Amino acid sequence: MRSQQQPLPIIVGGHGRKRTPRLAATYATEFNSAFSPLAQTVDEFGWVREAALQTGRE
Repeated sequence: MRSQQQPLPIIVGGHGRKRTPRLAATYATEFNSAFSPLAQTVDEFGWVREAALQTGRE
């Protein structure tokens, strides 16, 4: 029998500036930004951090 993580992790990824950070901050265990230049990746993670603070998450 295979074991599963409980609860299953939710990974949200994307490049959007409004909805993606809000969804990641609200529901995700992880945020992923693939194939972005470094400067854009830094901005995207900043948007998610800001959204997380607004939703009360660290």
